[in-house]
Amino acid sequence: MNDIDDLLPLWLTPVQVAKHLQVSQQTIYNMVHAKQLPHRWIGGRIRIPRSVLQEDAECLDETRSRTTKSDPIKTVAFPASSTQP
Repeated sequence: MNDIDDLLPLWLTPVQVAKHLQVSQQTIYNMVHAKQLPHRWIGGRIRIPRSVLQEDAECLDETRSRTTKSDPIKTVAFPASSTQP
Protein backbone atom coordinates (compact mmCIF):
# COMPACT_ATOMS: atom_id res chain seq x y z
CA MET A 1 0.00 0.00 0.00
CA ASN A 2 1.04 3.57 -0.63
CA ASP A 3 1.39 6.12 2.13
CA ILE A 4 -1.54 7.96 0.61
CA ASP A 5 -3.74 4.91 1.19
CA ASP A 6 -2.87 4.91 4.87
CA LEU A 7 -3.40 8.62 5.49
CA LEU A 8 -6.50 9.61 3.52
CA PRO A 9 -10.10 8.39 3.55
CA LEU A 10 -11.52 6.63 0.49
CA TRP A 11 -13.66 9.65 -0.45
CA LEU A 12 -12.31 13.20 -0.10
CA THR A 13 -13.88 16.62 0.06
CA PRO A 14 -13.01 19.20 -2.62
CA VAL A 15 -11.09 21.12 0.05
CA GLN A 16 -8.92 18.09 0.86
CA VAL A 17 -8.21 17.46 -2.83
CA ALA A 18 -7.35 21.12 -3.45
CA LYS A 19 -4.97 21.15 -0.50
CA HIS A 20 -3.24 17.95 -1.57
CA LEU A 21 -2.89 19.03 -5.21
CA GLN A 22 -1.92 22.56 -4.16
CA VAL A 23 -4.56 24.26 -6.28
CA SER A 24 -7.41 26.54 -5.35
CA GLN A 25 -10.72 25.14 -4.18
CA GLN A 26 -12.35 26.92 -7.10
CA THR A 27 -10.19 24.92 -9.53
CA ILE A 28 -11.52 21.69 -8.02
CA TYR A 29 -15.12 22.91 -8.14
CA ASN A 30 -14.64 24.01 -11.77
CA MET A 31 -13.27 20.59 -12.66
CA VAL A 32 -16.20 18.88 -10.96
CA HIS A 33 -18.68 21.14 -12.76
CA ALA A 34 -16.96 20.47 -16.12
CA LYS A 35 -17.02 16.72 -15.34
CA GLN A 36 -13.23 16.58 -15.60
CA LEU A 37 -12.87 15.08 -12.16
CA PRO A 38 -14.65 11.91 -11.05
CA HIS A 39 -16.97 12.59 -8.14
CA ARG A 40 -20.12 11.48 -6.37
CA TRP A 41 -22.73 13.26 -4.37
CA ILE A 42 -22.82 11.60 -0.95
CA GLY A 43 -25.21 12.98 1.63
CA GLY A 44 -25.74 16.11 -0.43
CA ARG A 45 -22.01 16.83 -0.59
CA ILE A 46 -19.40 16.39 -3.29
CA ARG A 47 -16.93 13.60 -2.64
CA ILE A 48 -13.95 12.77 -4.84
CA PRO A 49 -12.31 9.34 -4.82
CA ARG A 50 -8.85 9.13 -3.35
CA SER A 51 -7.65 7.46 -6.55
CA VAL A 52 -7.59 10.83 -8.37
CA LEU A 53 -4.62 11.81 -6.22
CA GLN A 54 -2.71 8.79 -7.43
CA GLU A 55 -3.45 9.42 -11.09
CA ASP A 56 -1.63 11.85 -13.31
CA ALA A 57 -2.96 15.39 -12.84
CA GLU A 58 -2.34 16.64 -16.37
CA CYS A 59 -5.88 17.94 -16.59
CA LEU A 60 -5.08 20.54 -13.92
CA ASP A 61 -2.91 22.56 -16.29
CA GLU A 62 -5.65 22.51 -18.91
CA THR A 63 -8.28 23.56 -16.36
CA ARG A 64 -6.12 26.34 -14.94
CA SER A 65 -5.63 27.83 -18.39
CA ARG A 66 -9.40 27.89 -18.97
CA THR A 67 -10.44 29.15 -15.54
CA THR A 68 -7.97 32.01 -15.34
CA LYS A 69 -8.47 34.77 -17.81
CA SER A 70 -5.22 35.83 -19.31
CA ASP A 71 -5.70 39.52 -19.76
CA PRO A 72 -2.99 41.35 -21.60
CA ILE A 73 -0.51 42.98 -19.29
CA LYS A 74 -1.31 46.62 -18.93
CA THR A 75 1.57 48.99 -18.47
CA VAL A 76 0.82 51.95 -16.28
CA ALA A 77 3.05 54.96 -16.53
CA PHE A 78 3.75 56.58 -13.21
CA PRO A 79 4.58 60.28 -13.13
CA ALA A 80 8.25 60.91 -12.80
CA SER A 81 9.14 61.84 -9.27
CA SER A 82 10.84 65.13 -9.07
CA THR A 83 13.98 65.03 -7.00
CA GLN A 84 14.56 68.31 -5.26
CA PRO A 85 17.70 68.92 -3.25
